[in-house]
Amino acid sequence: YNSGGGYRSHNEYGGRRGRGRGRGRGGRGGRGGGYRGRDFNANREERWQRRHTSGESAAHKRRIDHIVQSHQHNEFGRKEQDNVQRYFSNHYSTILRHLEDRLEYDSDTDSPFIQPHLSHVPYVRTPRQVANNPALGIATKNIDRLKPRGHAEKSPALDLAWNPDGRRLISVHRTGHLLQWRPLNFRFQGIVLASPTPNTSIAWNKGHDWMLTGDEDGRLNFWQVTVNTVYTHEDPENKDPIRDIDFSPMDTKFCTGCDDGSLIIRDFKTCTVERNFQHGAGVLAVAWHPTLSMIATGIRDNQKPLKLWDARANEELATLYDVHRDAVTSVKWHEHGHVLLTASRDSLMKLYDIRMMKELQEFRGHSKEVNCVKWHPIYHDMFVSGGADGEVFFWQVGLETSIGGLKNAHHSHITAMSWHPEGHVLSTAANDCIIKCWTHNMPGRDMKLDETCERTWTDENWEQYELNMESWKDKGVTDSGGATDRLTDATTSANANHNLAMDSNELSLPGL
Repeated sequence: YNSGGGYRSHNEYGGRRGRGRGRGRGGRGGRGGGYRGRDFNANREERWQRRHTSGESAAHKRRIDHIVQSHQHNEFGRKEQDNVQRYFSNHYSTILRHLEDRLEYDSDTDSPFIQPHLSHVPYVRTPRQVANNPALGIATKNIDRLKPRGHAEKSPALDLAWNPDGRRLISVHRTGHLLQWRPLNFRFQGIVLASPTPNTSIAWNKGHDWMLTGDEDGRLNFWQVTVNTVYTHEDPENKDPIRDIDFSPMDTKFCTGCDDGSLIIRDFKTCTVERNFQHGAGVLAVAWHPTLSMIATGIRDNQKPLKLWDARANEELATLYDVHRDAVTSVKWHEHGHVLLTASRDSLMKLYDIRMMKELQEFRGHSKEVNCVKWHPIYHDMFVSGGADGEVFFWQVGLETSIGGLKNAHHSHITAMSWHPEGHVLSTAANDCIIKCWTHNMPGRDMKLDETCERTWTDENWEQYELNMESWKDKGVTDSGGATDRLTDATTSANANHNLAMDSNELSLPGL
């Protein structure tokens, strides 16, 4: 007798397992004890004949699988990937087209008029080539969603920066890693451990040959253009998180704003502390004047949210009390240095003239606090803002309402934004651990009402547009002739419901 409760004999019920009901362990005949083994052994002969008559033995099947897997690799030994449709942004072709056609036009105003049709896509220019039309800076088309890889997976990006040559997008993450992304297809390129603690800020110098990153322990890392670490500076007296970094006009000094309320000015070569200005609360943003030794700081203070300092004279210039009702989260100087753009947790953005010490304009649009603002690199009177509501708005100085926007661009707080040096791509990062890249719409692409864009061309607008085109053809008017003005009027009437404060010529351009 065995432990299974039956005789150890060959039978049709259980092989060497026995006739028991399968309580214990028996021989190797069946997969179950007792009557359970009958179903397994009943068709055993049939399975044996099917396997050996078809030639699919175990060894033969392994050889077939190996051959099939080997054919799935290319000549370099890499596995072939499925063809997946991916969006990309290639601005080199437009630059080459501009170099070919620049002799035919005297200035930017003589650039070719682009019709809203896909056949005019080759004639689209980057903002640098058409510097008189801010409509090309309204980036509302989502190109791709970048998700962190490796050890930085599920880690939000706290700051973004494009390489000065536009060949690489760099993001710093909460895990202390620095990630690089390709600019054309926005694929992951590499990952570097920059710090053992979360990286909080990143900045390029004015000469575009050095990059600085700061972390929550007050540590500074110096990087080359090739994203190689050259030097790491640790100050035992300053261990507080670094919230923002900016360089002086000549790149000989740089300043850092810390959570302990200190504005520290250091020498770039020796990294020694030369000035240390104290605030009553933490410093959230710093901005060095483009030409002077003046520094603006945004403070986590409801009463004194903005201050101006003179780095050369080592003194405080002014304290602005009535600018915002809450902490200032971002400050940016205009290119000419006369006005200062501020963003605050009171959901407002303001333009301040330091010559008259007077507020010039107030911008309203966000429902929650505004976390960051960025001037456009080409259109100097245009800027973009991102808030805690996950929305992105495009603004033009002198206009009360936004000229474009993205509803639900992210599902969480927007932490950082960065423009491509050519001005045609906007990158945004948020606490939802996703980095998104945006560009302007192509000619002929209508803007659908979806989760990423609030402006749309409805079906009624397109039906009216088609009716107008048919009426023009009946009258013998061609698109290349006198239909240009009528097409502009039709586009203007179609966008009148979206409160886009632009001229009719601007509204006829791609995506508007």
